[in-house]
Amino acid sequence: MIRGVLYSLNALMGESYEDEEFLDTPVRIRRRECPELRAFIGPHKWRTRVLEDIRLRVKSEVLAGKPRNEYPDILKLIRNVLSHHSDKPVPDDLPEKVLRILDRFSGFTFSDLTMRVIQEVYRRNYVQAIVANSIIPARFYSDHFTQSGVSRFFEAIITSSDLEVAKPDPAIFEFALEALQFKAEELIFVADSLETDVMGGVQMGIRTILLNRYTRIPVVPRGVEVVQDFRQLIAKLQPL
Repeated sequence: MIRGVLYSLNALMGESYEDEEFLDTPVRIRRRECPELRAFIGPHKWRTRVLEDIRLRVKSEVLAGKPRNEYPDILKLIRNVLSHHSDKPVPDDLPEKVLRILDRFSGFTFSDLTMRVIQEVYRRNYVQAIVANSIIPARFYSDHFTQSGVSRFFEAIITSSDLEVAKPDPAIFEFALEALQFKAEELIFVADSLETDVMGGVQMGIRTILLNRYTRIPVVPRGVEVVQDFRQLIAKLQPL
């Protein structure tokens, strides 16, 4: 029996969402924000210039890994760049504070349609979770979901950044099953990518639905369902 719904992040956010987009935005830092950074680099350096150097170097590393479907440890990258700006040891918590400055989650919102579907699935007593190929640690998404009032709808958020494996690697799906304490046959996976999401779900034996927002219907593996409207998911879920 189906008891839960696993989503890819892009299925929820839309096909245009890219989690590294924040690296395209020039840094803006508030006057008294992150005094730890000033203490680390010294008063002779401008924090904005250091942050811009971090942003550009991290963006270069991230883009280099994208064609290979590699999702680097962004906090480790930030730590490495910080180490070039001071002879002091990098404080343990400074890379995360810098990432929070770089990443304001601008534009990170669910559409009204997506919210209606999430709420209805929740009302029908299904457990919901997200598994994402992302450079952002899951706790950042959790914090944002808490601030925007949607955290109660999701039991878990699993990202490749935390696990150092990415879809379609079965390991990330195995981690999701373990986190939810579900068997593969108890989940529906709502996917938006044929190459990573669908293939990963099929390999794990999870019932997989491809959310295809284009007019052309793709060729999918046997047993994979295709929907073109997120609302069609509701018809596949009976109230528990």
